[in-house]
Amino acid sequence: MQTLNDLELIIIDDGSTDGSAGIIHELKDTRVNQGLDLAQGEYIARMDSDDVAALNRLEVQAYFMDQNPTIRY
Repeated sequence: MQTLNDLELIIIDDGSTDGSAGIIHELKDTRVNQGLDLAQGEYIARMDSDDVAALNRLEVQAYFMDQNPTIRY
């Protein structure tokens, strides 16, 4: 769960063998898309299955990017 509510999830199963694909298919969240080509958001934050993030990670990063537009690209 993230504190930033305005986000879309893009989940890619790149050949996992741990049952991740089944879990993804069970999600009933309209924010789950099929790939970056479908992304409609202003920013993209990448995270692997073994990564751990603070609950406010996306909120903090979005705020930082909004305050520093010259480093966006």
